[in-house]
Amino acid sequence: VESTVLDLTTWPPLLLRPGGLPLEKIEEVIGEVQIHPAVRGKEVDLAKAPGMKYKHYSPNAEVIIVEGKKERVKERMKELVNEFKERGIKVGVMATGEFYEADECFNLGESEEEIAKNMFRALRELDKRGVDVILAEGVEERGLGLAIMNRLRKAAGYRVIKAE
Repeated sequence: VESTVLDLTTWPPLLLRPGGLPLEKIEEVIGEVQIHPAVRGKEVDLAKAPGMKYKHYSPNAEVIIVEGKKERVKERMKELVNEFKERGIKVGVMATGEFYEADECFNLGESEEEIAKNMFRALRELDKRGVDVILAEGVEERGLGLAIMNRLRKAAGYRVIKAE
């Protein structure tokens, strides 16, 4: 997860791309910061910063993010792994410490820092292992989680399943 990009030409400032400096830390210094709609997946016609408009960091495999409450996300991911395997689809999982009976698994680690560091390596590695689909466990959008989810959504082409 690279640089954080802010638009300081407006008030309150506008977060264009979350990065290694979490929003909460920025707000401690400068006060309220609004989040640009593109950060959470709303399409934009005019990109105000690099990486806002187009799909990035995408492997050849289809990436699907499963978001929601942690326990429900784990249940839903297990269901999806079974559904894909029953259909003969080779499935990879990138998750935080949970074991899944997928064809390939990549443990991202437990902390936000570990997840941010391992996320792109996981996408490349699972792609290299020839999976057809990568299921990615969503994380909470606070701290580095906002940047992690922003990059994951782009890699997934904004394909998200809500685990309700």
